[in-house]
Amino acid sequence: MISLAMHINIMSGWIIGMPNFWSYISNGKYAIGCTGGTVYVYDNSKTEVARFKDLSYAYVSMFCPEHNIFIVKSTVGRLAIYSLETMKLIKKFRFSQIDCAQDEGFCFSKDGKYFYNIEKHVYAGQPALSIYETSDFDRIKQLFLSTPTDTGGPLLNEIEYDDSKDGVFALGFIRGEANSRIDSNIYFVAELKDDSLTSFTQISTDDHKRMVVYKSIERSGFTKKAKDIWLPYNDISDLKKFKISDYVTDTGIIIKSKSESESKASIVMSDEEHGLILYDYNSEYKGEAVWLGSEVSIHVCLPKDIRKYTPE
Repeated sequence: MISLAMHINIMSGWIIGMPNFWSYISNGKYAIGCTGGTVYVYDNSKTEVARFKDLSYAYVSMFCPEHNIFIVKSTVGRLAIYSLETMKLIKKFRFSQIDCAQDEGFCFSKDGKYFYNIEKHVYAGQPALSIYETSDFDRIKQLFLSTPTDTGGPLLNEIEYDDSKDGVFALGFIRGEANSRIDSNIYFVAELKDDSLTSFTQISTDDHKRMVVYKSIERSGFTKKAKDIWLPYNDISDLKKFKISDYVTDTGIIIKSKSESESKASIVMSDEEHGLILYDYNSEYKGEAVWLGSEVSIHVCLPKDIRKYTPE
């Protein structure tokens, strides 16, 4: 296991004598540095080969596997796609119309055909997951999108492809009672499969916070600037390099993206005795759950009333 400090020391050698980057990543052939207003591209000899100023507040980037392109994400809701062959902008667009910090995670599929981006479309506290085809970067799906009157879906913070597990995994939470004096949110990790969150596994509040901080620094390439922003307020000194999938268990539940025609939904969670905890959508609707051994096929909403349900 490689510690955060070791990653920072490794990356520091890449950025000496260069601009003070928010993020700096390399694929072995090219490196990309983002300052916020400028995106720099270097070859493997650290020679600058391109410079772009198409986005403001552009702090992070990512190489696309199996395709000679890279993407840059702006915190003001914009994406820019560039060719590493021509060193030119391919496309840029605004993915959200609301003004807030769009700084959640994103990733590509293994074959590079799809791009997954966590986006806020309702308000700052309601991220959804959009999926794009990388052939034209048109959005083909939008999952877990809440409305102003229905805010009970899973809220994702991070998403990543794990080559060792050949899957896409998410980190997020489900909002608890709005007026609760304690943290009543449900924090989780899960695998994204067939447009659903499978193997839903609950994690602690502290683990969730530390994982979000680490993934934010990791996405930036462990630069000093990213460290200076995140670490003074968050102690993750003992956190080792990890994948979200490391925390996912195979005995979790399934959360499906709710269709537009459904007005009610519920979430159930396996307990230690293999029973179910049923969260009602409202006091009139009791919810339903189908017991499938180690899995439960369900939909998700904001929990209000809590009742214990054990399958017969």
